[in-house]
Amino acid sequence: MMNRDELKLEMLEKVTGGSIEQETAEMKAAILGNPHLKGLWDKCMADPMNEGDDWWCCTDVLYQILDISTGTGDDFNIYDYGDYTHAQILEMLRNYKP
Repeated sequence: MMNRDELKLEMLEKVTGGSIEQETAEMKAAILGNPHLKGLWDKCMADPMNEGDDWWCCTDVLYQILDISTGTGDDFNIYDYGDYTHAQILEMLRNYKP
């Protein structure tokens, strides 16, 4: 029998803050909302290596401007930013100036 305060594994997605799709959409919005990054987004979308995929383009932009490598976490629900949270990444994208 489970204690009411214990979490089931399936509940962790709600605790960790969302899905890859949600976080990708937030990063894309932050990139496209920054006039300094719009051209880079278009360039990344045109790069065949990114397959025209939003997630790959977001990771490419992060690497090019902030030298941050990005990958999915072990549970495929979080990004591996190293020392940065998703919120910090969004803030850096919104405020980026060359």
